[in-house]
Amino acid sequence: MVSTPLPLEGALNVRDLGGYETDRGKTRSHVFLRADNLAALTEGDLTFLREYGVTCAVDLRAQLERESSPDPLERQPWAEYHSVPMLDQLNSRNFEDKFPDTMGQVYLDLLEGSGPAFARLAALLAQAQGCALFHCTAGKDRTGVTALLLLDLAGVSRQDIAEDYAVTEQYMKVVINAQLRRMEMEGIYGKEYLYRSQPQDILRAYDHLQEKYGGARGYLAHVGCGEDILTQLEKKLLG
Repeated sequence: MVSTPLPLEGALNVRDLGGYETDRGKTRSHVFLRADNLAALTEGDLTFLREYGVTCAVDLRAQLERESSPDPLERQPWAEYHSVPMLDQLNSRNFEDKFPDTMGQVYLDLLEGSGPAFARLAALLAQAQGCALFHCTAGKDRTGVTALLLLDLAGVSRQDIAEDYAVTEQYMKVVINAQLRRMEMEGIYGKEYLYRSQPQDILRAYDHLQEKYGGARGYLAHVGCGEDILTQLEKKLLG
């Protein structure tokens, strides 16, 4: 199975984490949505999300990103909006740092360097009433690692987790091409991997979680999530 985007005009990569097979049944739909930049959502899109059941939005972007592209869900009376910034060394810091060697290394750094943020995010998602949406800018890196944690917590297979991540490149092709042109205009070449969603990158993070923490559950417990949070997330994911 490969998840497909919801029919929205102003966002390309808003996808439900429901429908994935586990040894305890399929993950539930209308519970968690992973998403890209929402700044261009139309009034019709907002109505669609409200009717879809969205009641909570967690924005993983840094302050600069939020200011340049405000999240319209922040202004909706039917959605609780939360900012949980995570720095992914790319969009968050506007290319100011040294480019990473691989995106897989970025994801390891994100897991090891943003534990408190992931703990807060997990608590917000667990406590949300209705459908919770989480997003960054492309819906690939910070969002991708969050989706990895949730899907692994539910018991989704390694292969399905990789495919859920990899399909972003297909859906975000227009945006990726624009970002690559921007880099070329700035004299930066050979960095296409920054915007691709190659399975080996998310699998590096997946394998790290298994080897060091025994999986997402062990990681989330390590960063501060109590048993009540973990149990509630599993209940939301699987019923």
